[in-house]
Amino acid sequence: MEKQIEELLRLLNQGVKQLPQSLNIIVQQYALRKWMIGSVFAVMVVILGVASFVCLRQSMKIPAYEKRSVHEDSMHFMFVTIASIAAILAFILLMASLSSFADAISPVYSLIQDLR
Repeated sequence: MEKQIEELLRLLNQGVKQLPQSLNIIVQQYALRKWMIGSVFAVMVVILGVASFVCLRQSMKIPAYEKRSVHEDSMHFMFVTIASIAAILAFILLMASLSSFADAISPVYSLIQDLR
């Protein structure tokens, strides 16, 4: 197994155009997997972004300067907290998505890094 990995690393270091057909398929599957992971993360970013926007919009509907009940105060706090957490998670997933897309753009280099 060690020799196979060394041979694969040697072939990958020579570049994509000189890869045998079987290794080229492996690299393409690796890139496709990274694109799919990045796409799933991007969809999750959109969902969390919309959820954050909806929660902030709901918190804006609660009157701020008028006399409000304890229930309205707790609802306002809950909406703002949920929106903040969703925004933070969306940012983290956005970074993960961009990382996966970067790996998919240069699959040979990222495959070499993953094998080491």
